[in-house]
Amino acid sequence: MWNETFSQIKQEFSNLHRLIDSSHSLIEKVKTQDPDHTELLALASILHSFYMGFENIFKRIAQQIDEKFEKTDSWHVDLLESMIDTTTKRPPILTPNVKRRLRFYLGFRHVFRSHYSYDLNWSKMKHLVLETEDILRSVEKEIQEFVKRYS
Repeated sequence: MWNETFSQIKQEFSNLHRLIDSSHSLIEKVKTQDPDHTELLALASILHSFYMGFENIFKRIAQQIDEKFEKTDSWHVDLLESMIDTTTKRPPILTPNVKRRLRFYLGFRHVFRSHYSYDLNWSKMKHLVLETEDILRSVEKEIQEFVKRYS
């Protein structure tokens, strides 16, 4: 079971890298120039997909390793919070610092899904967009360390 879970996690990271690689030119562009409305929509979609990739990983860990996953009204927040906890099946997956950083992406996911696109605000999104590569490396490193210990 663990090998299948780790294989699925590896595939999610592959998908996340593909997402960031395919978005690289737009992310580079907005480092020096504010996006137009169409680019802002594309960036919002990228951020949403980006966090959903991490959430897919966390769901696999909760379902397949912890054998505990409940869809409550606050399950998105609870799932992320659980990744810094020790359970009967595993040690913490993420450090509190990385979890705190991911919390901003989770917050954006909520905005993206519950507001109209004209409500998007580049000044509130910019740091999330510009930190995608760094947070991907950080999460991947922490999960790889977990996988090494348990594979």
